[in-house]
Amino acid sequence: MIALHARARPNMPGFIIEGSEKESVKINKDIKRAHRWRIFKFGPAGAIGTDDLLFAKSVTMPTIAFEEHNVLGGSIPYKFATRPAFGDLVVAFYDLIGLEPKVRSWQNKVWDPQKGIGMANDYKDTVILYLTDGKGEQSDNAWKFINAWPKVINHGELLYDSSEFKLLTVTISYDWIEYPNTGDIAVASTASRVASWGN
Repeated sequence: MIALHARARPNMPGFIIEGSEKESVKINKDIKRAHRWRIFKFGPAGAIGTDDLLFAKSVTMPTIAFEEHNVLGGSIPYKFATRPAFGDLVVAFYDLIGLEPKVRSWQNKVWDPQKGIGMANDYKDTVILYLTDGKGEQSDNAWKFINAWPKVINHGELLYDSSEFKLLTVTISYDWIEYPNTGDIAVASTASRVASWGN
């Protein structure tokens, strides 16, 4: 923690600045955290378990944008937001033996060769992930992807001339994002564990 006089207040991205103009300010630097994250829930309960989620290699977070509508006022176009546009969430897993059938079980709810496209209530579910602090505890950054479903499953390449890891990449489509308090996630986690004790 660094204490600076208010006059020396820097304008640097990645720093949290606390205090008023009449007080010393405290600067919290915590920007090296791209590796500190956890997937809490990934689709229907029982399809992909907590242990399977430990084999997530990377997550490409979505872009969030707003479409705009222009209204001409004189010679100036005034811009107004019309609706949000949420980009896809992409999760890459190390393709451990036995993981692919579990992901496919969720995909089968979207489409089945005999039944065709399924009902939205059957395949739309929730994906939750959050960042952790340096001690592994939940931080205040959490994302809940509502009505999520597997839009694309990429099984990767099979190569005789490579001994690299095989990856299974899942592209998730969803309707919107909520930002739950991580305390609520912890409560949900405890409640689910207690419920499982009775089974």
